[in-house]
Formats: sequence, structure tokens, C-alpha cells
Amino acid sequence: MRYHKDIGFPETLIFPDSILKLIYTDHAIAKGEKINFYAWIHDIRKIKKETVIEVVTDNDITIKEVVVRLHYGDEYDVCIAVDIKKNTGIVKTIWLNRKKDTHQTLDKTIYDIPKTKQLV
Repeated sequence: MRYHKDIGFPETLIFPDSILKLIYTDHAIAKGEKINFYAWIHDIRKIKKETVIEVVTDNDITIKEVVVRLHYGDEYDVCIAVDIKKNTGIVKTIWLNRKKDTHQTLDKTIYDIPKTKQLV
């Protein structure tokens, strides 16, 4: 199941407290070097529910994949896609999003609607 914060997350979903170890794919490293993400990447180790914009789960309880959006500067936020395996996060990719991006083009058809939802 794939959920987006603008549609809602299942009430049963458990957000991980922290990721103890981060592993970066070659793709993430290449993208990250372009935007100098090493200065603040530690922020993702502690996942705050309010920074999560998308999750993938098999059981509406455990998060397998997460996309977080963090402050990057005055004009941009950075989005980070992470696969979660126990206490390890595999950073798949990183990209910049304009702060003014209000997701007018969000394709809501690709997301599931939770039976009971919590909004972030």
C-alpha cells in the first residue's frame, strides 16, 4: 500500500523513531553531491512524522519505504527516499523541491486511501 500525507496515513501506521545506520546508493550519492546534502543528512536519522510525505507498507503498520521532506534553504526543501530495513535506511535518491510547490500536479490515483486515516 502506498500513502501520501495529503490523502492521509492509516491510523495503525507506526512511524519509526530513528534509523541507526544509513547506506547510500550510488544514485543518491551522485544526486547528493550536486546539492551538498552531507551538511544536514543527519536530520533524516530521526524521522519526524511531520516531515513524512509518502510511505509504502504491506500491512498498514510497518513502514517499508518513506519519503521525507526537510528544510534545505530559503527557496528549496530536499526530499529523500529511503528503504527501511530494520534499523537501517537505504537512501535511494534525493531531489530538491521548491518551497512554493503546492503539489497541484499530484496524481492522487497512484495512492491508496486508508480505511481509517490520520492526517499529518
